[in-house]
Amino acid sequence: MITYEQMNIVSDFRRLWNQLTYWMRNFIYSLVDDHENLTAVTNKIYSGIPLDFYNSLAVFYGEEVAERFVALVSKHILLFWRLTEAVKANDTPVVDATTQELYASSAALALFLGQINPYWDEELWNNLFDQSIRMNIEHILAIIRKDWDREIQVYNRIEGHARIMGSYMARGIIARGLVLESQPETQPKTTP
Repeated sequence: MITYEQMNIVSDFRRLWNQLTYWMRNFIYSLVDDHENLTAVTNKIYSGIPLDFYNSLAVFYGEEVAERFVALVSKHILLFWRLTEAVKANDTPVVDATTQELYASSAALALFLGQINPYWDEELWNNLFDQSIRMNIEHILAIIRKDWDREIQVYNRIEGHARIMGSYMARGIIARGLVLESQPETQPKTTP
């Protein structure tokens, strides 16, 4: 049976991953169309969303781990920014190089997450991030090509994938917490 607190963890991390996809979509549109809201959307995707992740992860892993995750996610966002600009400019060498960097970035994220929680599998995280990269590249192309039906189809898949990532992250946090709660107190007893 899931507790109220555990359900909140699931909800929070699903929300975080969904917010990342939502604002990434807005960011791509703003960047491709040179929209006047680009600065505000850029601030949200590059600062606001990572800060939300920081605040949620710091509760369970401390500030240092949360800061490292934010640095890795922020780099990932910057790479998508560079990729979108390169696709828009039809700059194939930069598209190719940035795509390779994105996959390296996803491997670094997966390695990091696999190291901080024994209930997260590095290979599974890597697979989840790689799927996300492929879908986001497809999404960028659909927006640039103005293929709106395709854009909606891809975005719907991205949203579903974000829920999977949020659920997986939450399940690992919950499992780790249950184990920590079941371990006996390890602090030495003090004598009066």
